Amino acid sequence: MPHFNFDQKIHIKKSKSHKSTEQSHIQFRQCLFCFRNYYYFTRGKSCKQHSSNILNRVILTPCIGQINCKALKKCDNICKEASENAYRPLFICGKCFINNGGHLYIKPKKEKKLTNCDEQHVNDSSKQLKMIGQWLITIGKSNENKLQNLILFTIAPSIFQILENISLKKCSYVQQTSTTPDIDLSIPSLFHLRIAFQLKNINIDTISMEELNENYCKNLGKEFANKLWNSRKELEESLWFSQVLTSLTRKPKMAMYLTDLLSVLKITSHSNDYERILEKKRMNNTDPRKRLQQNSNIWNLAVIDNIDFKQKTFTYGNIFDTTRETSHTTIRMTFQTELPNPINETKDNEKELISDQVFGLNNTAIQIMDLFDKIFDEHLAFSSGNFLCRRLL
Repeated sequence: MPHFNFDQKIHIKKSKSHKSTEQSHIQFRQCLFCFRNYYYFTRGKSCKQHSSNILNRVILTPCIGQINCKALKKCDNICKEASENAYRPLFICGKCFINNGGHLYIKPKKEKKLTNCDEQHVNDSSKQLKMIGQWLITIGKSNENKLQNLILFTIAPSIFQILENISLKKCSYVQQTSTTPDIDLSIPSLFHLRIAFQLKNINIDTISMEELNENYCKNLGKEFANKLWNSRKELEESLWFSQVLTSLTRKPKMAMYLTDLLSVLKITSHSNDYERILEKKRMNNTDPRKRLQQNSNIWNLAVIDNIDFKQKTFTYGNIFDTTRETSHTTIRMTFQTELPNPINETKDNEKELISDQVFGLNNTAIQIMDLFDKIFDEHLAFSSGNFLCRRLL
């Protein structure tokens, strides 16, 4: 109930009464920044109050992030209010909303006033100028002359207009109150700029070959080594690898997860994909006919059987649903027995073909049975007179 009341406060009064609950959807979207898939609930296709239109694309963010934060404020033609029936809106998760300049609402404690996040947006203008400057540097190093001329044609008049109002003595900007519009409302936020760069796939963090000097590579290696070492410490503190292996080895059904874990941790010298590829190659290259004996005194008995494999247990399924939980295969086997004489010489003699040498116990089996009888005779002593049995220790 408190969550329902809070949700009513952050939206316009009686805004939900205009939409029926039958229009509710649990939508599945990918985050614009981290590319992870998320589920979120909306009444209708989108929330009209907390959805914005940037570069003709509808942007959806958590409603709790637009209570006091001005990251998605309305800004002339840059960020406009989106229509209610938005087609394929783009979703931004809460974590990426915070990492790119936004702030979620935190409920204040009792007897404390509601605070905003204006102090945390003081340096947004400098960050935006750095982003634009890095982008202009990359454009200047490229060979796109048409884009370079278009950018100069657009920003050069505004730059000259600013230079006219800069004082040479103090190197400061002299504001003209009569002609200057409201700057706070017309300037886009840092979140606006990052969304625009992400929509156009502009990556300003790329490094050119000129910047890859020796000092940069050394610093990058040190930073990577420190992060790797810290992650190892965190793993040792939060996870005991021996306990994980013990729990996996105790359960036979978890054996496949044990191999997956060993391959992920690079303990095994090969991956699961390599094992599957190698298994398929061996299955395709196997030829059972090469293992058959081709001598003239070999008696062959061929067996063909149809086998149906059924699911092991029906714990979580329907016991009558066996059609799609079974598999069928045909097995072909050959039993070979070595005869004392070639078959061509004894093919007309039925007694020699159907003898104990073909069917029955062979010499090896007879020796094993005699060995077992001898062991039992030595360890057990039976008396026929008084029917007593004495065990020899």
